[in-house]
Amino acid sequence: SSRPTPRVFGANLGWLVTTLGVLVVIGAVAEVLAWVYGPIRGLGVAARNGDLPPFLQKTNREGIPVALMILQGVVVSIFGVIFLILPGDVNSSFWELFALATTVYLVMYFIMYAAAIKLRYSEPDTPRPFRVPGGKLGMWLLAGWGIAAMGFVFVIAMVPPTQIPEGTPLTYEIFLVVGTAVIVAIPFVIYWLRKPSWGGPRPAGQRPVGAADPPTGPGRTRAS
Repeated sequence: SSRPTPRVFGANLGWLVTTLGVLVVIGAVAEVLAWVYGPIRGLGVAARNGDLPPFLQKTNREGIPVALMILQGVVVSIFGVIFLILPGDVNSSFWELFALATTVYLVMYFIMYAAAIKLRYSEPDTPRPFRVPGGKLGMWLLAGWGIAAMGFVFVIAMVPPTQIPEGTPLTYEIFLVVGTAVIVAIPFVIYWLRKPSWGGPRPAGQRPVGAADPPTGPGRTRAS
């Protein structure tokens, strides 16, 4: 049987449903493009700063980091294969990968809130567009509340949904914990292994991360 045409106050709104459907498709395409290229732009900045190996710093004539785009495609393909080997159906596999992405994303917020507290102590007089009121106590209350909220969300993400097959909640939790630890550890390992030779072209006066300050003494001045 055919579906009834949507009607509001007696008006035929079938055309509106079609229009909204087309707009949703266009919006989804734009959102996917942002998801694909957005993280790569951030990694591209890290690459230009010398925090990634030279082979990941390659760009085309339009400035697109092609090496990072290829690497992203390989990694996404690997995660796509995980859909086939995880227990359960596609819905449960998708949820597990979605929960993994959520827990990894939460780690960034943990670091961000912790960095805000640290900077209140290490650089209290740095001019900022906005300053959390209440001094150090205000920062502890605000950032502490954020850390507690992220911790609550992290715990909720560890609870397996009903789509997960019976008898596998422990496997689900191990997958999230180990997966989060591995993914979070990768950038720290790369940063620890970075070399001065990774540094690319830099603006005048900018030094590679970790480079020593130029010597000072008679006849020498420190770069400002």
